[in-house]
Amino acid sequence: MAYKLPADCLNEIFENLEQNKPALHSCLLVNRLWCRTSVRILWRNVLNFNSSDISRQSKVESSILHMLIACLPNKSKKLLSENRIVSFSTFTPPLFNYAAYCKVLPIYRIIKIVENVYINQFGKLLVLDKIFQMFTSQISSLKKLIYPYNKKYQDKHKITFSLAEFPGARELSELCCGSDISPNFFRFPLTEFPGARKLSELRCGSNIPSEFFQQLSQISHNLRTIFIDFNGLKGLEGLEELISKQKNLKNLAMSTFDVSWENVIPALKSQSNTITKLHLYSNNICLPLSFVSFFINLQEVIFSFPPDDGVDDDFIENFVKIEASHFPRLQVLKIPFQRPKPE
Repeated sequence: MAYKLPADCLNEIFENLEQNKPALHSCLLVNRLWCRTSVRILWRNVLNFNSSDISRQSKVESSILHMLIACLPNKSKKLLSENRIVSFSTFTPPLFNYAAYCKVLPIYRIIKIVENVYINQFGKLLVLDKIFQMFTSQISSLKKLIYPYNKKYQDKHKITFSLAEFPGARELSELCCGSDISPNFFRFPLTEFPGARKLSELRCGSNIPSEFFQQLSQISHNLRTIFIDFNGLKGLEGLEELISKQKNLKNLAMSTFDVSWENVIPALKSQSNTITKLHLYSNNICLPLSFVSFFINLQEVIFSFPPDDGVDDDFIENFVKIEASHFPRLQVLKIPFQRPKPE
């Protein structure tokens, strides 16, 4: 008789395959134990799948959407069927409640998949509405929410997705939102949202209303990673407050094409002892860099400044201002596009 690994051992093995979607999918087909153990890991971030084969990518996305629709409650299925949007005659009952296993929710990716499958605009909106309703009622513990990065994109699809209506987001640890997100996202006070207290990662634009950052700064003091795309001035005041309130900020990434990050530099001084990883990206080689010398415990630094027509003198001049600084723990220094001239 073949020896069978216990479920906890299998789980440990499958956890190491989380990024290997094809391998995890194969595990589903071995036997019932392997299927039950691997399905939760596969669906944790099931939409994090990319293939160079466009046909295969489309097939996988359609399959995921098919399974999500199969998991819809009967009331939603009836509505979709009555409006002749989905024919459930070809659907078989799902083996699992796949939607409940999702821990990462990329709203924009779900919209894109639905757009690719359904032509009728009313059908798209109704399918999206029912899927989002299912997520908010079925996901008990959401870890990462990626909100659409463009308000026009949200308005086109009439997205009314709000954290206030999502009890499962109470344990949210990562929030990614754009620079011009829908007012629906702000129709509740963040101070009344327990999940915001546990946030460890924030990716956002600087043009979000300052109120968002100000509310977040009242309750979220343990962010470990902040990624800021400087694309407007609307939220800079609140952003400064949020940065200065952090107790253990480790990773900071900033990018800009039109707006300077100069206004948040005073707030960054408050994080001089904690930041260990810094990534700066811009096409503006005249941006101030001297503030980098504040971060005495840096272990990794990346300067991504594509040269303007091959002219990099301004970047070199700015780099000279910090090259004399002492970073005793620095292990990685990357300058992909520029090469400061050695003395």
